[in-house]
Amino acid sequence: MATIPRRAMLPKGSANFVVAGRSVCSDREANSALRVQASCMAMGQAAGVMAALAVRNSMRVSDVPIDEIRTTLKAHGAVVEMLVHAP
Repeated sequence: MATIPRRAMLPKGSANFVVAGRSVCSDREANSALRVQASCMAMGQAAGVMAALAVRNSMRVSDVPIDEIRTTLKAHGAVVEMLVHAP
């Protein structure tokens, strides 16, 4: 199953800036699968959840626990297994 690591959504040297969709870091082969609409929407939802949890818990986006991200995404009906995994 394809996964998108959180670190691909965090620009190098940034702790609180998240990118999703076609801006995510990937190689040429992975980019061909990631740029489709479904993947872009899923990454956007994951990015929004990461940002919201970071604000709620007064922490950096890069420090939000993966389990908390997964739980929140599942509560909103996301297909978590294809959205985000541990860094």
